[in-house]
Amino acid sequence: MSGISAFQGGQSDLELAARDLAVLLCPYDDSAPLLPTLEGVGGALTIPNYYVSVGNFTKAAGVTLGHSPEINDIESHGKGSPTRQMASKRTITIGFEPQETKLLNLSLYWGTKWMSEAPTLSATGGFAEAIPELPLNLKFRAILLGWDDFNGEDIFIYWIANKVNVSATSDTELVDSNVIRYPFTLNCQADDENQSALTVGLCGEGWETLQTVTDTGFGGS
Repeated sequence: MSGISAFQGGQSDLELAARDLAVLLCPYDDSAPLLPTLEGVGGALTIPNYYVSVGNFTKAAGVTLGHSPEINDIESHGKGSPTRQMASKRTITIGFEPQETKLLNLSLYWGTKWMSEAPTLSATGGFAEAIPELPLNLKFRAILLGWDDFNGEDIFIYWIANKVNVSATSDTELVDSNVIRYPFTLNCQADDENQSALTVGLCGEGWETLQTVTDTGFGGS
């Protein structure tokens, strides 16, 4: 064992994983922002029933949570390094590949109002709708909900994005060795209610217990 282990203070119990994961969405205009937490009484989750899951998504790709701040260097005459650095931009994205052919995923991938304006179906449930010439600039609210456990008790790790839109899509591959996927990326924007693009949260009985046996930095319950 090296001589710095006492300074490192590693705590493997705090190495949490998103062992299960759900992406939930709802139209922006028809809902209120979730502020500030998903935690209810006793640490249980409280999620409004109007949020819709994208369902299954590609396991290998998982969900990517992108965070790209832009820092401007302030340079001063005669100095070899910046004398100040100022944050001017922050881009937060959520990317994944839905595998389910359902109204929500089709609507987001093609940039249509199909989710908020129910399409007309044939007498046998058939669906056929033309997409707009350009994708519509539609806003949604999103929840990224992850799960882990500690000694069998639930730990919920979640991210609330109260204002998102589809900022990018990837090709849909039509092959005989895989299901049809609808990969897209959500861009998180600051919501007018709390001026924040993302809320990060932790809760659950497992998280409460974990704080009593480790040093999470939060001070315990």
